[in-house]
Amino acid sequence: MLFQYCYISIVLAPLTRTTADMACNYRFSFVPGFFADYVEVAKGCPNSQVTTQPGLGLLERTYDTAPFSSDDLPQWKRFTDYVENLNKHSPIGESYKLIYLVRHGLSVHNIFMDKVGHDAWKVSKIFWLSA
Repeated sequence: MLFQYCYISIVLAPLTRTTADMACNYRFSFVPGFFADYVEVAKGCPNSQVTTQPGLGLLERTYDTAPFSSDDLPQWKRFTDYVENLNKHSPIGESYKLIYLVRHGLSVHNIFMDKVGHDAWKVSKIFWLSA
């Protein structure tokens, strides 16, 4: 089968905006320690084909926002509370953004569309189901 798996990369990135001139300039940087390292995950997968990780790869951890966020809350809620706290206390011009990077992989239906052509594919009565 010709499947490349879909995967999602999510990064926490501080965003710094400078206004030296009228153009907007942004600088993004990566904050490690929150999401699974997909390069490392891929090393343990057959043919390095990574599937979407549980919880979108968010690591189980505690955050230094106590007492504002309880360990009894779901992991994603604790994480969003943490990001909100970072933004609340970050310097002027700096903010933290959660960026989702998603890639849909090549699958059987893509191969078939290439075989029959785009116009024939659009009028096709064939339905493709995938998980």
